[in-house]
Amino acid sequence: MSGRRRRPLAHTCRAYPRCDFMSGRRIGRTWGGRGLCMALVQEDIFDNALDFSPASAAGAKRVSEMLVFLRQRYATFTAGQAGDARFFRIGVRLDAERTVQLYFRKQNLYLRGWTRDGGTDFMGAWDDKERKLDDAGRVRLIPDGMTLRKGSDFVQAEYGSGADKETLSRETMEGRLAKLHGYLGDVVAGRGGDTAGAEAALHVIARMTAEMARFGLFAKAFTQKWAAGQKQDYTVTVQLQYSPGQYKDYTTPPFRDAILKWAKLTKKSNSGTDDLKILGKDVVQVEAEAIIGGGAKWRPEAG
Repeated sequence: MSGRRRRPLAHTCRAYPRCDFMSGRRIGRTWGGRGLCMALVQEDIFDNALDFSPASAAGAKRVSEMLVFLRQRYATFTAGQAGDARFFRIGVRLDAERTVQLYFRKQNLYLRGWTRDGGTDFMGAWDDKERKLDDAGRVRLIPDGMTLRKGSDFVQAEYGSGADKETLSRETMEGRLAKLHGYLGDVVAGRGGDTAGAEAALHVIARMTAEMARFGLFAKAFTQKWAAGQKQDYTVTVQLQYSPGQYKDYTTPPFRDAILKWAKLTKKSNSGTDDLKILGKDVVQVEAEAIIGGGAKWRPEAG
């Protein structure tokens, strides 16, 4: 596959600024049931980022705050980071008993894998090269203190052909996170589990987290339709200034196609001179800037 369809999922370190929406964050053993014996620093943790329990509400405002966190942690990447400093996590509560923790790489915003209920059993998503490593090699690619788990087959990091078919919505997010929770539980219990289903769930979650953090214009439309949902062929129309005094409406390519061009759109938005076409249509600088829309821009270290 070409573009981002075949890449893994789910930049001087500075502290994440204190703000009210971070009040649900916890460090180490204080959140999530059994407790995590990890060394992620507090600034790299946003637990209770979303809460789907009946007593709470995973509203659009919380989704926007979660995306801000993803972008700001991406901005703390440095080339010398090692161990847990390479990662950050968001935690989601499904109900009174079940939680899921999603781990991302600061280097590229890839969704590295997940745990459940605050435990240390870790299910990773692996690209072509990583799947050829032995267990010792793969352990070096995940947060410290984790027990690496594998079902009947690897969960692949590359987007599959059906990754753009699911609706992006609150209901989808809750259901697919529940799928990840159940799958990891099955693997730990020795039941194998539905690897293909977990893989599909992880890919659509990556599109509602990492991809939305990259593409601010699409993210704004996504949060506005968080409850109702929308298909991944949605576009956004905005008014752009192409030259002094010249304004006209611009309609983006569909979300599912634009996200495959993260690097090229970033370069074009930064005054890049290379031609860029999406679905046969030229994209100029002002249009690329609009599509990125304050999102996390690609950088060479992201690969």
